[in-house]
Amino acid sequence: MTEITALLVALIAGIFSVVGLVISKEQKVSEFRQAWIDGLRQDIANLMANAAQLHAEIKLTKRKQEKSQESAFADYLERAGHISIAFNKSSSLIKLRLNRKEEDSDKLWKMVDNVERLLEKLNIKADGTYDEIEPEIKKIEHLSREVLKTEWDRVKKGEEIYQNILRSSIAVGLIAFVTVVLISIVKIFFC
Repeated sequence: MTEITALLVALIAGIFSVVGLVISKEQKVSEFRQAWIDGLRQDIANLMANAAQLHAEIKLTKRKQEKSQESAFADYLERAGHISIAFNKSSSLIKLRLNRKEEDSDKLWKMVDNVERLLEKLNIKADGTYDEIEPEIKKIEHLSREVLKTEWDRVKKGEEIYQNILRSSIAVGLIAFVTVVLISIVKIFFC
């Protein structure tokens, strides 16, 4: 009987060491996911700020254009070129972070893409108003909260593998404990 007890104790120790390894791995995954959440949040904030800045520059340029046709566009390029680059960078970073296989992430990807197209349309030589873009920016802000919340919930719960192994290890641990207790009871009463 002592051999069985020793075997069960070794089994329990092995299970807990595996669980420890899985927990440490999943903790690292959660840290990476948290960094991803923080990065996406920053990229979305940058995108929104850059879209607003580009709109302000376009409005200013349109006013200047009414007065002097020649220099307005050159002034715009000089002032807004770096903003446009920053907007495009934010847009690209957001798209690269999103998993298009997930419904909300795919919707967010499409919204960001739509804002890019609307800003191109809003170019000072083309038609369009910021009134078309502003609701899209608000939609991005709203949907990004949902995407970020979903990811945050994943971080809090842990990855699916972690959840499954935790449940399994608890079940195996309980079974092993009950077995050890039953063996001890049998040993006490029948030996």
